[in-house]
Amino acid sequence: MCNKLPYSNPRIDPCMRELCKAINTTDLKTLASCCGHGTYPPTIVVKRAGRIFEFYSGITLGPRKRNRYYKRDKNGFYYIPEVMEEIILSEKICQVCKKPFDDFYFIERTTMHIDLVRKYLKKIRDNHTICIDREIIKQEMIIHDLTKFQEPELTPYVWITLKYRDNLPNSSFTAEQQLQMQHATEHHVKQNKHHPEYWTSQTDTINFIDRDKPKSLVDATKMPLTYVACMVADWMAVAEERRTNPFEWAKNNINIRWEFTKIQEDLIYKLLETHWRRKE
Repeated sequence: MCNKLPYSNPRIDPCMRELCKAINTTDLKTLASCCGHGTYPPTIVVKRAGRIFEFYSGITLGPRKRNRYYKRDKNGFYYIPEVMEEIILSEKICQVCKKPFDDFYFIERTTMHIDLVRKYLKKIRDNHTICIDREIIKQEMIIHDLTKFQEPELTPYVWITLKYRDNLPNSSFTAEQQLQMQHATEHHVKQNKHHPEYWTSQTDTINFIDRDKPKSLVDATKMPLTYVACMVADWMAVAEERRTNPFEWAKNNINIRWEFTKIQEDLIYKLLETHWRRKE
């Protein structure tokens, strides 16, 4: 998220620009957007084949004069009334943790994660020219994790995100939900090149008892170095979010969860040494 712009300012919030650019390469056209600035969920108004709707929630919106879909609250922050009404009407309480169980937390958290990944990808792009394809890095800054906003990943990843937030046991979800979460995760790692699983023919590679622990050694030796760099950016983003140490993650997973070559391993640690400020 970023500082809010003046009302009716035609510019796009800086943290939303790359995502809007990516959306406009599809059959969607963006009409308006706001990151929410930590007060409201991020929203993007899009149009497809005559239908106008909010991108994240799928809520249909009618046409507006001059594309004015947002209202301003008393503190100067902007929101889409239809989206906020849906939040209020659809909010459910998890019976295990007694906290809101809705997909808008997923949107906020995933958008924040993507912003952090882009921050680290930009650092890598601007500081490494040897063995790194800058055009691929630029592309990854646009498309990172966008598959999570589409089925078959969207609904299960809402549950997965809440599972992490509230440290929920698997028993909090039905057998059908757990199965969908498994399939969504497998789909995600096989569709996104910053995951080592994309580069192997192995299947059934995710430990669904503990998603942060290895199930079996995955052969990542064919992963190109530029995508290894994208993976490291993802690791650093998660570490910043969780306030953990990516060096520990690397130590606990390199050649334990994922098999890497010596060249790949050297690059991983070089990137971490360069771009991760060690915590005191």
